Amino acid sequence: MREIKFRVWCVGKKEWEKDEWAICSSGCLVELKTRTHHFLNNQFHIVSQYTGLKDKNGKEIFEGDIVKQNNRNKEVKYKDGYFYVDWADVYDAVLGKFKNNQYGRVEVIGNIYENPELLK
Repeated sequence: MREIKFRVWCVGKKEWEKDEWAICSSGCLVELKTRTHHFLNNQFHIVSQYTGLKDKNGKEIFEGDIVKQNNRNKEVKYKDGYFYVDWADVYDAVLGKFKNNQYGRVEVIGNIYENPELLK
């Protein structure tokens, strides 16, 4: 079973909240360090979920990350209950398990909030 955790992008400050987060049964987020419950305002906070996978350097891969493979940069997305990267020619995404075990060779190079230019 994969670890369920989140990170939170603060739109106004344009930075990641410093603490790690988890979700509680009522749907609110819990700051793990203090166990404080937060009901985040979606206009000011964006929540990204951990995929349960790490890139080739051991870095955790989150929804919204930009990963690189074979000189192609793509966004990690979540839809209909699974994470995926649409490589066009390699599309098998249940929990990011790309064909031919390629998820182990991707590298996180940024994210869509801090580095949107990497997708151009």
